Amino acid sequence: MDESKHDASMSVEDAELHQQGVRIAKAYFRYRDADILSMEPENSGAPDICCTLDGECILADIVAVTNIEGDGDVPELSVKKDDFWRCRRRAFLWLAEHRVSSVRYDLMSVGIYAPKHARIRHLAGVYFWSDEPDQLSFYPGDED
Repeated sequence: MDESKHDASMSVEDAELHQQGVRIAKAYFRYRDADILSMEPENSGAPDICCTLDGECILADIVAVTNIEGDGDVPELSVKKDDFWRCRRRAFLWLAEHRVSSVRYDLMSVGIYAPKHARIRHLAGVYFWSDEPDQLSFYPGDED
């Protein structure tokens, strides 16, 4: 996950690119019949998008890029231990203010090629939490 979107000194161009990526991700979730609950401002410490899809609460962070090389591949979403723990922390901070029985944290990479042309890589379930005893929570292994 790219940390540049969490940097307080982000340039205006980077902030605009990020907001464009968030708008594209919002359209993606709406296309999948998700109900968008909120979209947070940049650097707020909250997930970029919160939505519900098929009764599941989903929090998502978005990374948007324009400098696409090769055959138009969207950058990989590699999740390191620090990324996992950041998603977990943000999920719990969000849960402290919202009453839901479970939450899934996703990461999305949006490659923007032209004003109306983009590709999305969606990594669903980077972190999952439920207060139901029969649900699983995912944690990184020691080898990560």
